[in-house]
Amino acid sequence: MELARHRYLPHINLTHYPQEYTRRLLSPLKSKIDTEHADVNRIFVIDDLNELQELSEVITYHQKYGIDVSYVEIKQLYEATPSICEKPLSFGFILIDDARLAIFRFDEKRKVKQIEIVSDREIFKKYEKIYERVRHLAKPLHPSRHPTV
Repeated sequence: MELARHRYLPHINLTHYPQEYTRRLLSPLKSKIDTEHADVNRIFVIDDLNELQELSEVITYHQKYGIDVSYVEIKQLYEATPSICEKPLSFGFILIDDARLAIFRFDEKRKVKQIEIVSDREIFKKYEKIYERVRHLAKPLHPSRHPTV
């Protein structure tokens, strides 16, 4: 049995989504972590460290569920050579196991306006490479040790 893997790279403005929404999304993942020992990672793409402070409750909730959390400031993605993403960043994605991809398209306020599920292997590999490049830039967040501004 292959290890279940979920890798998240969102630039969602969480003020558009109530805390209950986050809990409902994380509950099935908690089950996968507990029963299948799933490897679940989330890299929060933030505008600045102030936003990281605003996300502290959401981050703590992820960590309580056993999700590895890290963050990267959006300017790092724009400044990477070659550039990792377009400016402004208008998408986020989830890599599910090693087969499926969910791509989120955002409006100008970073609210999800469209979700596309993709199972094309070549497209999956492209986003997997993006994720790996971002992962090398991201800074891990350890429980109860969020950076201060």
